[in-house]
Amino acid sequence: HRYKHRLDLGGRPHWLNLHKAALAGPDHPEGRSIILVEDQTETRLLEDELMHSERLASVGRLAAGVAHEIGNPVTGISSLAQNLKLETEDPDILSTADQIQQQ
Repeated sequence: HRYKHRLDLGGRPHWLNLHKAALAGPDHPEGRSIILVEDQTETRLLEDELMHSERLASVGRLAAGVAHEIGNPVTGISSLAQNLKLETEDPDILSTADQIQQQ
């Protein structure tokens, strides 16, 4: 049998695996058991840290994708404003194109 158990020791959580096996044989006719306690705390903490890092990486990839999608139209608009400045001498259009590029 195997049981997973969380136990608070000294105010800190510990994760333990408990293994139980029956001992049977001529030396133990009444039946005995052996229990093995395996401390999985460090493994569990590393797994939690890895999951957190993976979530942060996912958020970073999402943010990069959003920034890329926003950046593409903005670059296009800025290029069009630059073209307007090159193609006209109208002060109102030049002023508007400057404002667009400053944004």
